Order: sequence, then structure tokens, then C-alpha cells
Amino acid sequence: NALTGQPVAVTSAVAGTTTDPVYKAMELLPIGPVVFIDTAGLDDTGDALGQLRVEKTRAIMRKCHLALIVAEAASGLGAFETELIAQLQERQIPCIGVLSKCDQGMPNAQERALIQQRLNNIPLVYTSTTRGTGIDTLKQQIIASTASLTAAD
Repeated sequence: NALTGQPVAVTSAVAGTTTDPVYKAMELLPIGPVVFIDTAGLDDTGDALGQLRVEKTRAIMRKCHLALIVAEAASGLGAFETELIAQLQERQIPCIGVLSKCDQGMPNAQERALIQQRLNNIPLVYTSTTRGTGIDTLKQQIIASTASLTAAD
């Protein structure tokens, strides 16, 4: 929602809130028209419904041009996210790590360096929608990460 500047997806502290992919078309200059897709988390495997959400998310992964891997800053990006990034990189899909809710706790400098190393040095952006920080940085990183893509992509 913060990235698009509009309340397009229902958000909640409760896991499993996002069920179906939520599409939002917008203009991101200088790129031009883009479509952001908010998906359910890939760690949503608790039941049959959770598995359906994961399958829909994996289908989106197969057709995306850039992936934002989002996790709360307090819990960080761990082994699950590292494996996901490796899968995306195998498909040559650029990734950006996003640590959200930075107002609720941030990794220290040493932890941030370890996270960066573990994530194969993909770009890492820290955000807080409560404070309104990091969203412009994230947009700039999206622009930088898509610079090598062509209009045909």
C-alpha cells in the first residue's frame, strides 16, 4: 500500500490475510507503467487453504520481472528467504530485500552486514510505513534494479 500510495490490499498482523494476488497498475517514472502484485507469503503452509495461497504465489513468481522479498526487520531475512532468493536468481529474476516495520526494531550494523552477506549481496532496503521512511529509497532501488530490463521483458 505504501509503495503504490493507495490502500489496495488489506493488511493485518494476522498471517494469511492476503489470499489472492492483488494487482495494482501504476506509473513509476522513469520506468513507465508497472504492475505491482501483492501475494500471500510462501511460508503459509499450515493447511490446505494455505497451500493454495502458496501455489498462487509461486505462479506469480514464474512471471514476474522483479521480486521484492519482504520480512519484518525484527525477525529479519533468514534461511527461508535466502533459499527463495536463490530460486529467483536461478531464473535470473532480480530481487530486492525489504525489511519492514523498522520502527519496531532494527538489526544492528553487524547483523545487517551478515544479512547482506547471506542474501548474496542483493539490494536491501529498510522501511517503516508508520514513520513513512524508506519508501522513496525502495522506489529508487526498483528503478535501479530494472534498468537492465528491456521493454520486451
